[in-house]
Amino acid sequence: MIRRPRALFFGTPDFAVPILHATAAIADIVAVVTQPDQPKGRGQKSAHSAVFSAAESLHIPILTPTRFDDATTKALTALAPDIAVLAAYGNIIPQHVLDIPRKGFINIHPSLLPKYRGAAPIAGAILNDDETTGTTLIVLDDEMDHGPIIAQETLAIEPHEHRPSLEKRCAELGAKLISSALVPYLEGSIEPKAQVHHLAIYTRQLARENAHINWTDDAARIERDVRAFDPWPGTVTTWEGATLKIIDGHAERYRTSPRGKIGEVIMHDEQPAVVCGVDMLVLTNVQPANGKPMDAAAFARGHRTFVGNVLT
Repeated sequence: MIRRPRALFFGTPDFAVPILHATAAIADIVAVVTQPDQPKGRGQKSAHSAVFSAAESLHIPILTPTRFDDATTKALTALAPDIAVLAAYGNIIPQHVLDIPRKGFINIHPSLLPKYRGAAPIAGAILNDDETTGTTLIVLDDEMDHGPIIAQETLAIEPHEHRPSLEKRCAELGAKLISSALVPYLEGSIEPKAQVHHLAIYTRQLARENAHINWTDDAARIERDVRAFDPWPGTVTTWEGATLKIIDGHAERYRTSPRGKIGEVIMHDEQPAVVCGVDMLVLTNVQPANGKPMDAAAFARGHRTFVGNVLT
């Protein structure tokens, strides 16, 4: 390909930013499409998306449509894109928009498709205690994460790794794959391969009700919840009638006898730990209601009734 391809970029959160930069390095991005400003923080002030801010710094035209009406469709069509790159845009793209780029849409998905299609692929890999995940580039079609695979690469999940860290590494891998595969795909030297659809695994959108810890679960499962639900919806428990957020902790075998009550806070190697249905969760960081995150041992020292109490 002699000229640089003309590309649209669809994306919204931090995950998409390194992929935007990688695309801009090898293509002329004629417009970035991102979600409209959303209220953020305690003050709920309206704020740009991460992709909006990145596109602004790259001096790329930005569109923030609330829907893909005739005016938006005509504006995108007039840009005559060769390709569109999509990374966590946040809305379904209708077929009449999918048809605009000459070579369609490439979607960057943070899993080893067909595993973990849907809204929570990174959380899904952590919750299922996988040792590896990865990032996949597919041709976007009209079914969820269903299109043929352009490129795919595996990534090891680090021990005790939380979702934000793994998400960042999957995004960086997505940027690498775009850098190596976008132009060859446009030139026809990469032939996308159909997914093995009967092996597909689907994930659901995370919800606030996922947050409350059930201490009758085994500690390893609860640790995975803590890692997968960081930063939202988080993992919380109730202590003395108030919410206590568990920010970090790790599962260990329960070594003493007799065994404490399920949910009881005990001391283990100078750290507070919670007795679970199987083993215990050693707490390293917690956040009390209306407070700031803090070291769990310091929290226990400052709240004398914490150890010996039963969390629910």
